[in-house]
Amino acid sequence: MEQWLKISLTLSLIGFLKEFRPSEAFYYEYFVGSKNFTEDQVNREALPTSIYSTLVLQVFAFLITDMCRYKPLIIVLGLSGVIMYSLMLWTTSLLGLQIALGFNGLFYGTEVAYYTYIYGKVDKEHFERVTSHTNAAILAGRTSSGILAQVLVSVKWMDVEQLNYISLGAMVLTTLWACLLPSVKESIYFQSEEVGLLPFSKKVMSAFVVIKGHFTQAFTNPRVVKWGMWHGFTIAGYTAMEYYIQALYSLLQTEDQDLFNGAVIAVQTFLGFCASLLAGYAVREKLMADQDFVAVKDKCLTILGLTEDELKFDVDTSDVSENVLCFFKCIQQERGVIDEAGSLHSEKIFSSPHFTALTENEQNEVKKCVEGVDKIETCQDIAPLVECLHNSL
Repeated sequence: MEQWLKISLTLSLIGFLKEFRPSEAFYYEYFVGSKNFTEDQVNREALPTSIYSTLVLQVFAFLITDMCRYKPLIIVLGLSGVIMYSLMLWTTSLLGLQIALGFNGLFYGTEVAYYTYIYGKVDKEHFERVTSHTNAAILAGRTSSGILAQVLVSVKWMDVEQLNYISLGAMVLTTLWACLLPSVKESIYFQSEEVGLLPFSKKVMSAFVVIKGHFTQAFTNPRVVKWGMWHGFTIAGYTAMEYYIQALYSLLQTEDQDLFNGAVIAVQTFLGFCASLLAGYAVREKLMADQDFVAVKDKCLTILGLTEDELKFDVDTSDVSENVLCFFKCIQQERGVIDEAGSLHSEKIFSSPHFTALTENEQNEVKKCVEGVDKIETCQDIAPLVECLHNSL
């Protein structure tokens, strides 16, 4: 078996186990019914601890994950789950519950190590397959967890308190399996090849220079900012709903009604899987276009005798090298945007998936810019078109 596949299977098993928490579907019922905390204590004092600790710890976990090279933080993820469920089982005080939910925040905060490990350990060509394996494992773990919780509670083989023992066992197994992951030699910021031999203080300074550059590059791009805002609002809304929806269930249910929290989680996860599948079909054309671009790119590199390392692109087109301009001209000729006479067929640009995804105002700006481009015969002639497309698309 290939090394990348072994890593993928190990990561997938960890993903399945970390999501296999049957008791999560009945947290509220457990806190109020079994532990005898009041609804006000749970809603106002306990649950916010987990939410805010997750928010704070994610920032630090991101930096520490890179500094420690992923694997240690995945082990911490499992250990935080072990501590959390141990405290939830045996604590009797509100402070103990708050500490337990603080470790729940650490659990969610360190998930960044799990999701980014593959990019530090697996070759780029396998990213898509490993990502699909781990995502499928996570959905499978959450769905089977909800189904098992619902079955055990409905047939009265276990009560909501005993479900925590299953969750605790899954966290122990998560920790053990995480120890089997191979270590990562390098990371992006603190443990990169360029800073490997530098003293720790200089590593930190160098890392923050790179982080600042990446941050500036990302958040000066309007599309990244919009995506980041939507993603942030989505995660915040989902988290709030996930934590407090069980309180709503409790209000709606009468004493003689059965609890169906586990079934709801199972159905919700399954519907999420279906939505992702539909989204995958929706972007299929774009993926095929990207594959076509890769083929054209490789052809142009061969024709021009260039390597990817020689194609350094800068936002300011006045600093773009002759090689980059010739490469871009070749790409557009192969795609039929520029014909043999040097005439520009702008309709091919306007029908591309990247262009149609723009807003109406952005499309008008691109059209106005492209219409000002004259005949393209030399590599330098394409510089205005490079500027139009780079700034807008």
